[in-house]
Amino acid sequence: MKTKTTIVCLLTALLLFSNLTLAVGENIPGSTKLSKGWNLVTIYVFDDDAIFETCGSSPPLRDVGINAVFFYDKYEKEYIRLYPNCELGKLEKFFDRMGDPENGGDLGEYGSFTNSALWVHSNKERDFSFTTLDGPLPIEMINLQNKWNFLTVTSDIVGKSLDEISGNCDVKKATYWDSKTQNWKGINNNKKFDNELLWKGFVVKVADDCKLGTKVTAIPELP
Repeated sequence: MKTKTTIVCLLTALLLFSNLTLAVGENIPGSTKLSKGWNLVTIYVFDDDAIFETCGSSPPLRDVGINAVFFYDKYEKEYIRLYPNCELGKLEKFFDRMGDPENGGDLGEYGSFTNSALWVHSNKERDFSFTTLDGPLPIEMINLQNKWNFLTVTSDIVGKSLDEISGNCDVKKATYWDSKTQNWKGINNNKKFDNELLWKGFVVKVADDCKLGTKVTAIPELP
């Protein structure tokens, strides 16, 4: 994995503070549209140069109409401001808590990061094209924490329902953010995620710590 480039401020901080050198995911091209107002989208939404400035100088994101970027820390149950005035101390604490899979850390925690989502406030509609960096990981490699978790609809989620990917999780509530209406909309456990939600974010509340995964049809019992 090239540590000179990054996709998001979070991953920049991850390399700077935690010195991770993972190569467990793929580099996948993608695109998404931001609406005017708040958007919940993949952490990979920004190109390298713009997001490098998220934790430093403000002009690149300001010039493309971005007013604010926030990330949800599932451990502390609070938001971390990435732009403007990035909260580097909170980021460092988050990555310390997440751990390094190459040094005994749980790969599922890294997976939950690569498959997470950002709040992005835009002052205009805009299309973004990007390439992911070592992620997102397969849904079987995603740990969820008790209470709320932020996730992104990836290609292995499209065409499946929440019930089909819930693994051993007891899902209490799931919603996605409709950026066009600027409102939350509930997710039916049996309704399949369509392609329009690809790279968009959604939130899931679970009863206990658990792991996502596709459900396998039970093998018939012996006679």
